[in-house]
Amino acid sequence: MGTLAGQSATTAVRRTAATATVSVADRTAGEQAEEDRLVWLFTLLLVGISAGYSGLAIVNTQVMAAAARAREFAVLRLSGATRRQATAAAAAEAALVTGIGAVLGLAVAVPALLGMRAGLAEKSGADVPLVVPWPAIAAVVAVCLVLAAAASAIFPGKTSFPGKKISSGPPSSANS
Repeated sequence: MGTLAGQSATTAVRRTAATATVSVADRTAGEQAEEDRLVWLFTLLLVGISAGYSGLAIVNTQVMAAAARAREFAVLRLSGATRRQATAAAAAEAALVTGIGAVLGLAVAVPALLGMRAGLAEKSGADVPLVVPWPAIAAVVAVCLVLAAAASAIFPGKTSFPGKKISSGPPSSANS
């Protein structure tokens, strides 16, 4: 009878241990989920820093370009354009350049992505789909358009004064 009692006690301990412990698969899945969460947070951090730097670069480039073209904006104003028309022209140019840059960027990135996809498919022996997040790309392009147009619209409006002196001679260090 001691043997039967020992077997039932052992069975009871096994049942309790089975319900109280976590399986290796569950533990691995939990660790993988935590690692995925941390990788996602790190990726968001990198994307945020990159987006901030890119936005600053876009605005800085537009402001420098507008400052270099202050004389052109003044000539545009003196030729009869209103301040609003000069600002709209600068914003339209910035939007056009940003749009062309986005198209050229996609033209460079898509073949590279297709090459990476083909290499991964060959290496893994499985079909690797090319997933392009078009809504995210459209949002980034839209933000870049807004930043470029706003930066180029604000600065020329400040520099194209109607009373600014423009020399009739060739540009020199004395005339600038």
